[in-house]
Amino acid sequence: MNQTEVADGVEFLKTLTPEQCKNLTVDHLDKLHGLCVKARDVYDEAKAVSDHAHKELKELQAIFCTVLENLERTSYKSKHGTFSYSYRDSYKIDDKPSFFNYLKDNFGEEGFENLVSVNYQSLNSFCKELVDQTPDLVIPGIVCDTSSPIASMRKG
Repeated sequence: MNQTEVADGVEFLKTLTPEQCKNLTVDHLDKLHGLCVKARDVYDEAKAVSDHAHKELKELQAIFCTVLENLERTSYKSKHGTFSYSYRDSYKIDDKPSFFNYLKDNFGEEGFENLVSVNYQSLNSFCKELVDQTPDLVIPGIVCDTSSPIASMRKG
């Protein structure tokens, strides 16, 4: 059974009415189960190829970022398009009492309530916004955990 057979099977199954489903035999159910297993196998194979290609892409982008950084550049334009990178800082709470007091003192009780249970993406956005407004700002209880290059590629 190949990917086309799986697709054909899916299209056929979409046309079944509830009444027709009641008349399916064990053989029909076995074939349906086989389609599910085959579809999962096709997905797993494609995902493995995709994961490998993604890993190679990330490695090449990291190398290109390093090369551009050594050339003191943040972007490069060619006939292939534009490659650029920037850094994304990742923040984490290092001292909760200090951070919570900072929130209460600077954003009031309502601001504290809105920020006290945020996920890491929201925390990163919040800290980035504050640091962008005041670059020398030190937020009590927060540390910049990592600073990672983020590559961007645009076709020409």
